[in-house]
Amino acid sequence: MISQARLLIAGLLIAVACTSPMKPTCVAGPSNADPDSDAISLVAMGEQAMQIVQANVADAVLRQIDTGINKTVFHFTDGAATTVTQIVVPTAETPPDKWIVEDHLISPLVSHSERSLNLQSLEIGPHRVARAITAHWPGCVVRRITL
Repeated sequence: MISQARLLIAGLLIAVACTSPMKPTCVAGPSNADPDSDAISLVAMGEQAMQIVQANVADAVLRQIDTGINKTVFHFTDGAATTVTQIVVPTAETPPDKWIVEDHLISPLVSHSERSLNLQSLEIGPHRVARAITAHWPGCVVRRITL
């Protein structure tokens, strides 16, 4: 069971946009539970997004994921962090050939020298995070989750 004060996200810190005036804090740490089904889906989508980006950017690096629970955006840079490619997934049911690919030259992710996000360690999906946050902060409306 997830403690309301701590969200175990297997090595990822998740920042949450919430309409409540209180600031949610999330703590990363290991988990012994089986991954959530939406975490597994997010990993699979991330792997497919990586394949799409690598068709044009061989050294693609996953830097950020934004999800509004339904719509998901994967943000990649090239290895040198000089360009950004976003893969927009309108819904989890949208087939990869209908995903939107956007290339950008200006982004906060450009010139970011840290390693790629490790999706393989993701165990807790965005839906469980949103449920835990709204349980801890009644009245909070989760609009977006960023990994």
